[in-house]
Amino acid sequence: MSRLKIATANVAGQTVESLYKDLERMIIASPPGICPVDLALNFLRLCHAQTCGKCVPCRVGLGQLANLISDVLDGRADMNTLDTIEKLAKDINHSADCAIGYEAAGMVMRGLEGFKDDYIAHIKTGKCTYHITQPVPCVALCPAGVDIPSNLNYDVWLGPAPDKPYNPEMLHFAWRGLWDYGTGAMGDMGAHTFDAPIWALNLGMPTKIQATSTPYNKDYLPQSECVTYEFPARGNMPPVKVTWSDGGIKPARPAELEPNRQLREALYIGDKGLIMHGTHGAEPQLIPERPGFVAPEKTLKRPSNIYVDFIEAIKEGRKAANDFEVSAKLTEIMLLTNIAVAAQRLDLTLEYDAENMRITNCPEANDYFHYEYRKGWSL
Repeated sequence: MSRLKIATANVAGQTVESLYKDLERMIIASPPGICPVDLALNFLRLCHAQTCGKCVPCRVGLGQLANLISDVLDGRADMNTLDTIEKLAKDINHSADCAIGYEAAGMVMRGLEGFKDDYIAHIKTGKCTYHITQPVPCVALCPAGVDIPSNLNYDVWLGPAPDKPYNPEMLHFAWRGLWDYGTGAMGDMGAHTFDAPIWALNLGMPTKIQATSTPYNKDYLPQSECVTYEFPARGNMPPVKVTWSDGGIKPARPAELEPNRQLREALYIGDKGLIMHGTHGAEPQLIPERPGFVAPEKTLKRPSNIYVDFIEAIKEGRKAANDFEVSAKLTEIMLLTNIAVAAQRLDLTLEYDAENMRITNCPEANDYFHYEYRKGWSL
């Protein structure tokens, strides 16, 4: 005699079922502009999480396939990686015991056929070439239909930048991470950190600059970057190499820096030791410490209020303590940083002629010096 058992879904089962329905709706409503390689990777990870884990192709193969696609997105892959992805996907597709496994592998195979150019672009240029139908995929589309606040003149806020839909997520902070409005981490924090070396070392303009960064697109600046500048000799001061890192990336620790000492915002490496300080040149430290060391006398003017000092400098016909000769150099260096980031796909170190404000060894890079102003805002 057979028995019929009716299983009633418990709370956990009902919740999982509702999550699947939510996921289905999100996939259907997926906005344009999403990187297809990244999307394929996340679908693959979802399938891997769904498998029962009994067969090797699903349990091991899908995980390895996800690692290979991650290498493509993270800049660790080469063209041979694509061959490995294709071969592994075919093996899983032909040997997996369940539909989850072979359909996941089949999806990867279809992706390689349908947007192989994007895989190749990630490997060769570190970014996606997929056509973005909306200029800022998330910021412009989500949430949709937001009214511009009555106390915001959005046209003035945009200024010469391209006209794009208003979104509150762009204001008041996120704008600095978009090419159209900001200059990324360097423009945000460089003014507070790079100014001290310019003052202390009497730096002029770099003659060479080279950058590497995490992936970025035509809308967003990279989350992290590492930039190297070469400054020429100044009088009796020798040439200087300066490196800048941001977005969580830290420079290599010099051998002279003892264990357990945390790196701060600026580190000077000299023949006789190190100097380290925070932003705005705050709290400088000698490394190794020198008992009995007497700091030099303060010679630079330190106004209690920079705004009052600026007004008084105009009235008295003198330079302000925060001189434009320093801030102008600092601004130019910060903007050069973003040009080097944008030009890193050219695979060379940019050589800069500061007097003529031109890149001398790559005419293509000089295109970044120009900006197309929005109609009605041209100078």
